[in-house]
Order: sequence, then C-alpha cells, then structure tokens
Amino acid sequence: MNSYLKFWKNAFNYKGRTNIKDFWIPQLFHILLIFIFLVMDYFTNGNKLFVLFNVIIIVYLIIILVPTIFMMIRRYRDVGIPIYYLFILLIGSIILTGFPDNTKMHYVGRLVHLINLWILIKPTKKLSNK
Repeated sequence: MNSYLKFWKNAFNYKGRTNIKDFWIPQLFHILLIFIFLVMDYFTNGNKLFVLFNVIIIVYLIIILVPTIFMMIRRYRDVGIPIYYLFILLIGSIILTGFPDNTKMHYVGRLVHLINLWILIKPTKKLSNK
C-alpha cells in the first residue's frame, strides 16, 4: 500500500528515481482495478450501466496517464537509461500499433512495447559515489 501512496504523492515528480517495487505495485493495482471494471462492463452489456462502466474506465485511464508517464521517467532514470528513449518508444509504439492488425508495422509496434517492458523490469542501477 505504501508503494501505491508513493505513486500519488509523486504523481507530478519527474525528478528522482523509482525502484522496481514502487513501480510495479501501483501498475498491478491499476491492472486489477481496470480488469474488475471490464468484467462489470462485460456483464452489463446492453444495460444502462454499460455506458457508466465505459465512462469510469476512460476517466480512470485519463487520470492515471500523466502520473504513470512521470513514474516511467523516474524508473528509466533508476535503470540508468536516458529519458528520451522513453519518449521515442512511447511515440513509436502509439504510431506503429495504430496500423491494422497482421501488418509488419503493427508487429514492430508490439516489439517496441516489449522493449519498453524489458527496460521497466531491469534492476536498479547503483549510484556511483562522486
């Protein structure tokens, strides 16, 4: 729970570092919460609640977007990778996965997602004493 609170406390902090635990616990919580909303959305298909759950999912994703990007910036810094790689990967994945399914460019976009995931699960780089 402490990691999730740190997520919101540092929501707009792009300086500093975020270790792997403090990154993944909030992400897993977000995935779980979105999954619960999607299950409720599935069971209310055709209902008036269907629209409500869709709106809740969209609003929640918009709310966590910027804090997640700032946390990814801190995670990249923690791993020791320049931050501009994050923006190259994010923009590349958005553009490339926008191609129709079963095209080479779409699969390259998925590969870019995997590269980003690989960077985010790398262990913390120790700081050198200067």
